[in-house]
Amino acid sequence: MQTKNQTSKEAALTIAKEFNAPIQLVFDALSNPDALVEWWGPVGYTMTVTRFDFTPRGICLFKMENKERGMWARFIYGQIKSPELVEFTLSFSDEKGGITKAPFFENWPLEIFNIITLTEQGGKTTLTNNCFPVNATNEEISSFEENKLSFNEGLSASLEKLKIYLLKNN
Repeated sequence: MQTKNQTSKEAALTIAKEFNAPIQLVFDALSNPDALVEWWGPVGYTMTVTRFDFTPRGICLFKMENKERGMWARFIYGQIKSPELVEFTLSFSDEKGGITKAPFFENWPLEIFNIITLTEQGGKTTLTNNCFPVNATNEEISSFEENKLSFNEGLSASLEKLKIYLLKNN
């Protein structure tokens, strides 16, 4: 029988990147839909935000697409403390925001909780994203563990696009 876990912090993935940009500019790139479309998501995909409510329990609903496919996803925001913290639960979804299975990795978790912290020192900002499955079955946690490298590569690619965005807007 599959069991659901409230959190799976032991399966966490942590990624950190330093940007040559002030903390407020990095925070603004997380909190503005026009900025998000420039850097979030897989390389080669364009992003369209259809709903954006950057408040606790608010939603960012978006579509990512390339020539071959389109996929919907959403963030449901948790705590937000400008300019140092943004929490959200990432899920694949339908165009109305209902949670759906990922279009890859058969048992991928339906919900991934992300805790993004920002710290600034000497005009440079470090973004640290700690993410882990929530409300996940044992199979989903195993899938997250087995595919962590791929997820890490995807997040790293998004952060590289964020670096370019920040250079253009700093």
